[in-house]
Amino acid sequence: MTGPDLLSLPWRTGRHLGRTIYARLGPEASDEDPVLGMMDTAELAEEACSAHNYCLGMQRGFPSGVHPAT
Repeated sequence: MTGPDLLSLPWRTGRHLGRTIYARLGPEASDEDPVLGMMDTAELAEEACSAHNYCLGMQRGFPSGVHPAT
């Protein structure tokens, strides 16, 4: 059995001053979610998460690219 495709999941920021990017596996985000990486600043991490979630929403046909989990 393989794990989920992390690029197909919504992303969020977390620990380390918001610089760590996680893939959100369920409705409640936790530090147990897979870590995708760490950005140089919290702002870059937030921007990366927003861009990914917007594109994911557009691919799934959500209005204006808004993903329901964000």
